[in-house]
Amino acid sequence: PTITFINSTQTICDGTAFSDVGLSSNVSNTTYTWTVNANNVLGATAESVGVPSFDPQTLTLSAGATSGQVVYLITPYANGCEGTAEEVTINVVANPVVAISVLDTVLCEGQTTIVTFTGTPSATVTYTYNGLVQTIQLDSNGTAILTTPSLQVNTTYALVNVSLSGPTACTVNYTDSVTITVNPVPMVIPNSMSSICSGSSTSIVLPTNGMANSVFEWTVNATGLALGASNGIVTANGTNDVVINQVLTSVSGVQEVVVYTITQTSALGCKGAPFTATVNVNPTPSPVLESGSICVDLTTGSVFQGYTLNAGIYSGNYSFQWYYNGSPVGANSSTYDVLLAGDYYVVVTDNNYTTQCTGTSNTVTVIETNPATEFTYTVTNAFTDNATIVVSISGGNGTMMYQIDDEELQNSNIFTGVSPGLHTITVVDTQGCTYLTQNVFVIDYPKYFTPNGDGFNEYWNIIGLENQPGSKLFIFDRYGKLIKQISTAGQGWDGTFNGQQLPSTDYWFTIEYDENGKQKTFRAHFSLIR
Repeated sequence: PTITFINSTQTICDGTAFSDVGLSSNVSNTTYTWTVNANNVLGATAESVGVPSFDPQTLTLSAGATSGQVVYLITPYANGCEGTAEEVTINVVANPVVAISVLDTVLCEGQTTIVTFTGTPSATVTYTYNGLVQTIQLDSNGTAILTTPSLQVNTTYALVNVSLSGPTACTVNYTDSVTITVNPVPMVIPNSMSSICSGSSTSIVLPTNGMANSVFEWTVNATGLALGASNGIVTANGTNDVVINQVLTSVSGVQEVVVYTITQTSALGCKGAPFTATVNVNPTPSPVLESGSICVDLTTGSVFQGYTLNAGIYSGNYSFQWYYNGSPVGANSSTYDVLLAGDYYVVVTDNNYTTQCTGTSNTVTVIETNPATEFTYTVTNAFTDNATIVVSISGGNGTMMYQIDDEELQNSNIFTGVSPGLHTITVVDTQGCTYLTQNVFVIDYPKYFTPNGDGFNEYWNIIGLENQPGSKLFIFDRYGKLIKQISTAGQGWDGTFNGQQLPSTDYWFTIEYDENGKQKTFRAHFSLIR
């Protein structure tokens, strides 16, 4: 007998059976025996008895082998005759392999990661990803890299059921997989804007969005003169909302803007997009009042001078409410005319902004002041080198101030070192209720005069007795001779006697005058200098 084959040479994948070789003979009832020559292959068996057919066998590569070969030498027998032996060659190749690894197995929503396939060079990998079947080709080094798309929250992704097709069309099913856990990112809180009054708290509520123990962090950008804002970081306590409570103040008197840029990071480290909270800090009125007094006539009890309270706010859209002893009074004005003693304050509302911020002034007391009715004075004895005037007040409960001529007001009622002549004494009180004035004469005499025609010191007379024309003034020479009797209200002596100029020397005088209701006489001398 002779034998023929349809497929005597085959290449199969490791662990598979070769196909039917299509063995046939020209003689019926032919049987076959065969021997095996295997290289790095297990599973090939010989047949020495003689069987009617040559069935496929499952062949496996030896451990560590990447390829192998089995040669079957088949001999036919029929009717006691042996035919020529023929070979069947089976080549066994290794199956392609693959391993899957991932760069990051835990991500935040919206992040991507790298999945790497490594295995048999040039193999084609078929994989499922998020329910979709896709393929990727390994390069000549046996590597393929996949960048995942942006991953969404609350989904676990797995790479599963990997099959590979190599040069010999070997295909192996894998169950290797990687799982990527995607954690949620905090929800973006819409940007918000609010308005508060200066001196009030921001009260910015930051919802945790169900993310317990998440962390809120913020930075501040404040314009102008807005004070009180600061950067901060707070960890949410359980599921309670976080509140930014910061007292903001505008010291410029106009609206200031404070912008909080806020980010929320989950307890798992996922950071949300930043959002802003803008706070308009509107000015709060700051009225300041000053205490004062009203002037009341002690005799009649009538008010002859009121006091005007001034809130110190002059322009803009404001409203005013005045209070007297705790009860509202007065018109809507920045000033209030007081006619009753008591306690006053004002509440000012700023209508320039929708917040209508209000400010309350300090409480001041307006007292009742009675004016002084008159004053008297005493002047130290005439012809002293240091004249002193002492003023005494009648009536009045205000704080008195005293003035001589045009000098500064003083607290003391005593004036010292007053020069001779006519002076004006004025008494007022700090409440503006008292204003009294009198003329006062301080009596003294010049120690010399110079009647030489130069227009200076041409006459000599007593100073301060102009209001006592009845005073008697006598001038004598050094020997006691009467030279002249003159009036203290007149121009004075010109240094002549009977029309003749008298020589330079000392001359004496005697003056009889009234001082503080008493008649007095004073005698002294002076010099005539030419």
